Amino acid sequence: MKNIVLARLLDKSISSFTTSPPIGILCLKTVLRKEFPKNNYIFFDNSVLKEEQIKFTQLLKPISPCIILFSITYTERDLLKKYANIAKKINKNNIIIAGGSGITCSPEEYKDYIDIDSICSGQAENTIINIFNDIKNNKLKNIYKQDYNLKIQIPTPDWENFNFNNYSYLPCNNNLLKKTPYAPVMAQRGCPFNCPFCNSILGNKINSRKIDSIIEELKNLKNKGVREIHIADDTFNISLDYAKNFLLQIIKENLNFSISFQGLRIENTDYELFELMKKAGGYYYEFGIQHIDSVLLNNISRQVNVSDINKKLLISSKLGLISEGHFMYNLPEETYSQHKENFKFAKKLPIDFATFFKFTPFPGTSIGNKYINNFKKIPSNSFHFYNTDKRLNISNMTNNELITINKNAYKDYYYRTSKILSLLKKIPKNSITIKRILNTIIK
Repeated sequence: MKNIVLARLLDKSISSFTTSPPIGILCLKTVLRKEFPKNNYIFFDNSVLKEEQIKFTQLLKPISPCIILFSITYTERDLLKKYANIAKKINKNNIIIAGGSGITCSPEEYKDYIDIDSICSGQAENTIINIFNDIKNNKLKNIYKQDYNLKIQIPTPDWENFNFNNYSYLPCNNNLLKKTPYAPVMAQRGCPFNCPFCNSILGNKINSRKIDSIIEELKNLKNKGVREIHIADDTFNISLDYAKNFLLQIIKENLNFSISFQGLRIENTDYELFELMKKAGGYYYEFGIQHIDSVLLNNISRQVNVSDINKKLLISSKLGLISEGHFMYNLPEETYSQHKENFKFAKKLPIDFATFFKFTPFPGTSIGNKYINNFKKIPSNSFHFYNTDKRLNISNMTNNELITINKNAYKDYYYRTSKILSLLKKIPKNSITIKRILNTIIK
């Protein structure tokens, strides 16, 4: 029997730190337990711990040598190096494998990380089996890449013995939280739109789970005391028929969850979809607009139909759904006056919440590769959507202008009597949500 540590790392030093149960690494745990049932699997998530590096050391010492699977985003590139070094100092025979979006977007960067034995690029459900077989046969390779010709059967995350309460009082990926404990659920992977700024590892082909399988997962979560679910799909309504059938099944089963939706394409919504979302327990959804300027949108392969967006937002608002629109600044060649027009548009739009993200060029994206010469020279914890690193300025604004936007956008948007009164009427009335709203406003 081998000890296997599945470790999710998040950099808690960044101002926009949020966390949620890591369904990606829990899906891997499902695969590993099925294929290699005799091993002992241990879950570690630094985001829910204090003195996390000390606790990581305390975890590894009695079970080494072991296999450690790290999952990171690109923001944790430098943090991974620290944790890998800790693991090797404890026992040089510890085997360290790293994967996640942070590896997939730029696998070449990790060749010089002497403490990492192998990296896994892409979705790992199929690849991880090859890795473990190669470890058994002493044939571990430096890099493993997803074979995109092989379809992945998306597993249900391993929720056995999972402590949902660890995540209920931390800043989660949603601004709102109606009930606790909550759990993220992914119905589909992939997004077909190929936005030039996106570093998703899920590919551009839609891979949908069978609805019956998701319903079984939801019933299991309900039995474990979960009261709210967050649909974590990049684009939940990429297929209207699939989305509606899924919601109809939730309604039929009378599961009584509160539900939020992480990603909708607002242009692919209609009255029936919003009505089904509401009936199924939905209360909150997010969607991306990014920018109102047609030239800037063309540079990032997006389009906006203002009249259509307004029409659909009014429909969802009448049904009592809370909406959040995402906007960006620092787009390629964006001027300060273009940003101001976009901000005016955001204030006029009939949405409840707005987020203003700094467009950040990541490795592995066409825009990132065009504008950034050497990603390794930039600290990885600069790669988040509220950074002030001037090396990541790809607009025609000064860095001081970008910092001013970063500092003032939320205050200028939310410090309006009409907006505050409107939110107080609609948001869930609990201390967790009120605290998060205040944190958003004073960002």
